[in-house]
Amino acid sequence: ALAKTRDAADTNPLSAQPLLVQAAIATQADREDEARATLERAVLRFPGDSETWYRLAAFQLGTLDRPDLAAETIRGALYLDPLSDPARHLFLEARASERERQAAARD
Repeated sequence: ALAKTRDAADTNPLSAQPLLVQAAIATQADREDEARATLERAVLRFPGDSETWYRLAAFQLGTLDRPDLAAETIRGALYLDPLSDPARHLFLEARASERERQAAARD
């Protein structure tokens, strides 16, 4: 599957999709560092694609359990697409999770 994503990247170097698929494969294989690096590379190579920002933020929240990072990252997606319902939902979810952590730390 990874070889096919590399072929796809060679065929269409202007698409972030192969990197997003590579990150999903790495996540499924419990290779979190590789998945994170791939998603970060996707954001750096395709900064104008709101999906790359969204996918990195979703990974940070759901896989890494880092709502602070996710809340910061998702702002990139919201800047590019302020009407995105999934991005707004993820932002609110990250902020709520971050507030819960802060409240638990105070108790």
